[in-house]
Amino acid sequence: MLVCGSSTLTTVLLGHGLVDEVVLLVYPVLLGRGKRLFADTADPRELAFVSSQVTSTGVLLNTYRHVGALRP
Repeated sequence: MLVCGSSTLTTVLLGHGLVDEVVLLVYPVLLGRGKRLFADTADPRELAFVSSQVTSTGVLLNTYRHVGALRP
């Protein structure tokens, strides 16, 4: 399943351990404000770096494997 743009659904899926990987697209634009990536209720999570690609327009596609809850 691919989820685009839903901080609420993403938080629920992460909380239930239903996420295998997270792909973050980083656009070369600074806006200064906007919607948060994850809901305020999201618990800290550990991600392991998998890969990074750059598109011809400068967008970064960063892929991470979901490890689980953040270890102290």
